[in-house]
Amino acid sequence: MIGVDTNVLLRLSDEESPEEKRRARKLVMTHAGRIYINELVLAEFVWTLGRTFKKSRREIVERIAILLESREFIVARRAEAEAALALYQAGRADFPDYFLAQINQTAGCSGTASFDAKAVKSGDPFVPVPA
Repeated sequence: MIGVDTNVLLRLSDEESPEEKRRARKLVMTHAGRIYINELVLAEFVWTLGRTFKKSRREIVERIAILLESREFIVARRAEAEAALALYQAGRADFPDYFLAQINQTAGCSGTASFDAKAVKSGDPFVPVPA
């Protein structure tokens, strides 16, 4: 098994860096089924798609779904990522917020306190920080 950083995932579909795209795809083909995506990488990947690459929510959902469904990748906290993806599709908060909240819920937390207005407005699993 080999772990990858965020840039490797981003390069898999990056048309601006054809050489890095080729190398990233070669890595995936060489290590198919043994490529580990940890929680931080998944969250940073999604954040970068939205903030840097200006991908739409729909495009981000598609990219996350591809990673989760692909046999090439072992995604850490897959169940939490799948639950976060469902919430992200229907809600207002960002995927990393939902992912964090799902990880917290698995750890036994009753909710995730946040100052993020979008997250708190989305309701469960977020709660506002008391005044």
